[in-house]
Amino acid sequence: PDSKDEALAYWGTPNMAAEIERVARMGASIVSPSKDVGDGILVAVIADPEGNRIGLIENPHFKVPPA
Repeated sequence: PDSKDEALAYWGTPNMAAEIERVARMGASIVSPSKDVGDGILVAVIADPEGNRIGLIENPHFKVPPA
């Protein structure tokens, strides 16, 4: 399928650089490197070893309340 027709789930991370390093050690490859899409929000797309694409997002405006 054409990539514009595929749904992409995003995994939130508080540190994009560290997350990209972590998933790369587990065998992921970078499809689209980290980029700022505005207001300090970073996004990237990786592919797992089977080729499944997963988005990564670092959004400094999103805070998870403590458990």
